[in-house]
Amino acid sequence: MQPEQTPLVSVIVPVWNCEKFLPRCVDSILAQTWPEFELILVDDGSPDGCGAICDSYAAKDPRVRAIHKENGGVSTARNAGLDAAVGLYIFFVDADDAIEAHLMEYAMRSQLAHPDRLVMWELTLDEAELARRAAEPFAETLMRGLEVQMMFTSKGQGVQVWNKLFQAGCIKKFGMRFDRELGYEHNLSEDEVFFQQYQENFFSDKPRLYTYLSVPRYYHEMDNPESLVTRYEARYGQFKRDADAAKPGYAPAILAELRANLTEYADLFAEPDKGYVTIRHYLRCLAYGAWCARELGEALPAGYLRGPEVTALLDGLLARRRYTPYYLPFRLGSAKLVTAMYDWDNRKTVWYYRLILAQKLLLGGRWD
Repeated sequence: MQPEQTPLVSVIVPVWNCEKFLPRCVDSILAQTWPEFELILVDDGSPDGCGAICDSYAAKDPRVRAIHKENGGVSTARNAGLDAAVGLYIFFVDADDAIEAHLMEYAMRSQLAHPDRLVMWELTLDEAELARRAAEPFAETLMRGLEVQMMFTSKGQGVQVWNKLFQAGCIKKFGMRFDRELGYEHNLSEDEVFFQQYQENFFSDKPRLYTYLSVPRYYHEMDNPESLVTRYEARYGQFKRDADAAKPGYAPAILAELRANLTEYADLFAEPDKGYVTIRHYLRCLAYGAWCARELGEALPAGYLRGPEVTALLDGLLARRRYTPYYLPFRLGSAKLVTAMYDWDNRKTVWYYRLILAQKLLLGGRWD
């Protein structure tokens, strides 16, 4: 393969109304230590000077291509980039963000060493942290499916496409594209749908293994009033209400998932810290399941509150002497107390903290 003819990495940047931030973004990409890439700037009909900025970079650097199209939203811009990309790997960057010079090199080093893994990386909201930690050496961590799920839950990093490396062959094989309606009408939802579909396709014939680059080398801008994130946050209240709605059939589904994972990831549940975080996650999910059943008038599955799965979680906490707010409600097997605790937890009422305090006084141990 001739790198100058077929760039190994295609970097796709959807551009709209961000002329203040765009030069910083492009300069950070062009400064990458990995030499084999093309940069595709997709001007999504931006009303400001972004189109001219894209053309200026394309005119002076052969690695840069500028595409201009009518405004259709971030999904159509990314799809235009995918249509034009010739690289073997796809790297998404938002036009108001910036990346540290080694990010692409380290992501590609990891991907080429472990082609069957999905590579992800840490982000920062502090731009100065990129320079402050740039000298830190390459470091990667192997993670399995459940561990990644826990990280997505705790850090909220599950939906973005700009902190993951994608294999172009998988995208082309399954004809994957971003959903225009989701992107245009619902802002960030298209990221989650695209990534979930990619995971299902990528891991269809292999174990779910991930490589996580833990040193933050991607800066995510939060101070752009025109950015997708800012517009999302303005509508977050509605999304939050939708997320908190009761889901039919959730209780049996989460119990079945827990049962399977207790077997498949037995060693993870046994680890001191990761195991605790995983148990804490599942107890809250089970509490949510009980709350859903109450709200929808559904019966809880047999053994939901006192079965071997829940007992295994509670015994794991007891052995550690490290508890969660849901320990005693589940140990007592009280659906009323479990659902009440979930209500109080969601609203962070005084009763939530009183019950935690009561459990601390009764049980001692460590509470996180």
